[in-house]
Amino acid sequence: MDSLIFFGSLRSKKLLKTVIGSDLNHLKFVDAKIYKSKLYKVKNENFPYLEKTESNTDFVNCTCINNLTKENIEKIFFYESIEYRISQIIISLNNENIKTHFFELIKKNKTSELWLFEKWKKSFEEFSCIAAKEWMELFIEYKHKPGDAEVYWQKMLEDAKVEINKQ
Repeated sequence: MDSLIFFGSLRSKKLLKTVIGSDLNHLKFVDAKIYKSKLYKVKNENFPYLEKTESNTDFVNCTCINNLTKENIEKIFFYESIEYRISQIIISLNNENIKTHFFELIKKNKTSELWLFEKWKKSFEEFSCIAAKEWMELFIEYKHKPGDAEVYWQKMLEDAKVEINKQ
């Protein structure tokens, strides 16, 4: 597997670069759509839940990222940690249906409020990058046991809030 699709915060190149810890020059980004789907905010979080619908008019914009290295994927898995599992999904890419992989939220816990990437980017991108930078510093020690690193997450969020308030 050298490709994944993202419909949430990891569509942000700034956040993705923070997570994988390197430039993105080796990656190929292709816009795609997930039909019969909507994104909803997750309760008490700033990331989305993908919900399938029956309506042909519902769709979610996503980005298919190709040429990911094994290390890139390991770091993305660590970042997504215990809240997601890898699943398969059909996306529409260049008017063709393609089966690929995505991160499926394990605990649905969605709200009725739609999640919009542009709104997230304006309100949470910088905050998410600060928290992700600190989280990814734990990668080497906890890459095989991200659940053990979760004890640090609340403090990282608090640190990120302090940093944002300084700006």
